[in-house]
Amino acid sequence: MRRQEPGARAPGFCRPAGRRACRPTGGEIGDFETFTLGGGALSAREIVPGALVGFFSPTCGPCVEQIPAFLVRARTAAGTGLRVAAVVIGDMDAAREMAARLDGVAEVVVESYPGPVAKAFGVTSTPTFVTVEEGKVAATGMQELSASAG
Repeated sequence: MRRQEPGARAPGFCRPAGRRACRPTGGEIGDFETFTLGGGALSAREIVPGALVGFFSPTCGPCVEQIPAFLVRARTAAGTGLRVAAVVIGDMDAAREMAARLDGVAEVVVESYPGPVAKAFGVTSTPTFVTVEEGKVAATGMQELSASAG
């Protein structure tokens, strides 16, 4: 089993009040390279302006509750040609069902915590939703994402 970095907590819990779930708006996204479940490459260079990235954990109740809203937003984004990625944080056995729900609408990555994509976005809890502009966080949270889409 992979050891967590000192002070790191695996997502799957509700974010404490006043604590950010990822890099702030305007924060630069770090470099990463990984593969989707479909075998495609996904890297920071390929996260183009307007891309939507969602972070989920199979042990997170709010994550399960937010999947339908994420899927609606993801279909809208994908329908306009924007890249959509969903990162499920957990082991493959636990993540399988959640990944299957997201697959087909988003490019799905399953990684342990802290994995390369979660590190690049500074994710500290799930669910976390981010839109990207020019390598930086443009908006976070489902409500902000909905407002920025309109």
